[in-house]
Amino acid sequence: FVYNFLKFVEWPDQALENAPLRLYVMGTSSTARAFEELEGKQVHGQRLSVETGKELSGCEQLQAVFLGADIVDQWMHQNRATLASCPVLTISDSSGFIAQGGMIELFKRGSKIRFKVNLRAARAAGLRISSRLLSLAREILK
Repeated sequence: FVYNFLKFVEWPDQALENAPLRLYVMGTSSTARAFEELEGKQVHGQRLSVETGKELSGCEQLQAVFLGADIVDQWMHQNRATLASCPVLTISDSSGFIAQGGMIELFKRGSKIRFKVNLRAARAAGLRISSRLLSLAREILK
């Protein structure tokens, strides 16, 4: 899912000047391992670089952050203002993530994974989300 999200988001030109496209994954080691297969894939003609950790010092060189449910509440509380000033796509599987200012929230409905989008937050960060992706969202905050 996350790889497809990246393909349907447009960043401001200056945000993609420094290849590769960087995805930072925060959470448990099992969360981080789930993203290893994305390393090196192509997004918008750039190689995807996946990095993991528990802390993020800045967002200037990032294009996307995935926050595991185990870390999202504390992290969003401490870093929301920092992220708001950067064109960084924020994604999480934590319930209520888009209500906290996150951009894409994954959730399970039966055996399927669905998602919600906070379009207001994405636009405020200078990101454009494709209408094709928005048409698949179960909920859109405008």
